[in-house]
Amino acid sequence: MITDDIQVSSPTLALVEVAGALARRTGSQALAESAISYLQRQSWLALSPLSVAFSEAAVRVAITCSLRGADAVYVALARQEGAPLIALDDEMLKRSAPAILAMTPGEWLRQNPGDRP
Repeated sequence: MITDDIQVSSPTLALVEVAGALARRTGSQALAESAISYLQRQSWLALSPLSVAFSEAAVRVAITCSLRGADAVYVALARQEGAPLIALDDEMLKRSAPAILAMTPGEWLRQNPGDRP
């Protein structure tokens, strides 16, 4: 995505998830902070805030699709953007089907080969 300059929409929740995962797995606060700083500077990454209205939309998705809270946030954003959800989580991919188009990164790459060999 970086190489091909593909625009990615993500909720700001992703920053929290990345920071927590890196800090937990590496034990390095500096690495987590550096990664978040890097992500915030990327032109290909459009971050959407979790407003009350957006959270209410995610609540509806969580209830309708029986999704975990954080997963519903990503599905709600894909729905709002009219974009496919690209994920590796099987449960999220299956349960989000009524709300949006969802696929793995590999499936997306096969459907959108662009200039790749």
